[in-house]
Amino acid sequence: EVYSDSDRSFYYRSKFFDENNGYLTRIVSQPLDYGTTLIKTTNGGATWQDVVEFSDVRGLYIHDMDNIIYFFPDKKVLRTSNGGKDWTESKTLYDGFYGVYFLNLKKGYISESGYGSIQVTNDGGATWELDTLGFYGGLILADSLNFYLRQSYRLYKSINGGDSWFKLNQPSDSVINYFFINKDKGFAIGRSYYFAKTTDGGYTWTQYSFNVNNPTYLYELNKYLQFSLEQNYPNPFNPTTKIKYTLSKQGLITIKVYDVLGKEIAQLVNEEKLSGEYEVEFDGSSLSSGIYYYKIQAGEFVQTKKMVLMK
Repeated sequence: EVYSDSDRSFYYRSKFFDENNGYLTRIVSQPLDYGTTLIKTTNGGATWQDVVEFSDVRGLYIHDMDNIIYFFPDKKVLRTSNGGKDWTESKTLYDGFYGVYFLNLKKGYISESGYGSIQVTNDGGATWELDTLGFYGGLILADSLNFYLRQSYRLYKSINGGDSWFKLNQPSDSVINYFFINKDKGFAIGRSYYFAKTTDGGYTWTQYSFNVNNPTYLYELNKYLQFSLEQNYPNPFNPTTKIKYTLSKQGLITIKVYDVLGKEIAQLVNEEKLSGEYEVEFDGSSLSSGIYYYKIQAGEFVQTKKMVLMK
């Protein structure tokens, strides 16, 4: 994040698709003005080009360099499919934007403040309809099919991408929030140090007690609220090894392998992924014994670890 006092502007969100192509959103706040400018680079940040500037933006979804969706007050939605050259306007059902969640270019959800309605689109934001449950307290996308939502003290689940929902047993009236790492593993936290864990998608819960002297489960929860890259296993390896990583939010993820001279020799992951736990296998059959490095990049999170191929 970059802040400049001279024009009261700062950059608050970035979205890169490879080492050359990406976007930044720039907020400009003057005494009599407030605007959001979208800028892009096609040469790794050497130069930047203004794409569009809007005022009073409530939400933004950038799918790729061509497809972008903006959300505004008064139900207005603006969409482009050519990188901002042309924009098409559509409308949501309700005003009061709170959050946006897209599974792909066509299907996405927006949540509203106030009564907290969930609206869904299946055509990239051109039209919107009210989700089957209507109102909610918190929407969680575990993967492209498994969703969870909290409605007051009730917990609901969908296993078909939100097309239908069923009620789960809430572990306790003390619960105030949920975190799901994938379709099976999740946590519930609540008042009076309530803490519970599920490993079967919310059907059953196990309650744990923790305090500052025994923070084992709090540490486990904190692990999944941030990005992490684990040590490959086995290590040393011959010829294959597995690499696990955890994503705290949806985004473009890359994992690359390098030799000791810094030359890229393999790209294991390069795609948009939802938050959760993942595992990828690396095959070194064609390589000679030695030290190699693997690096993950997810937004601003970058981490590198060493592995040893021993034949």
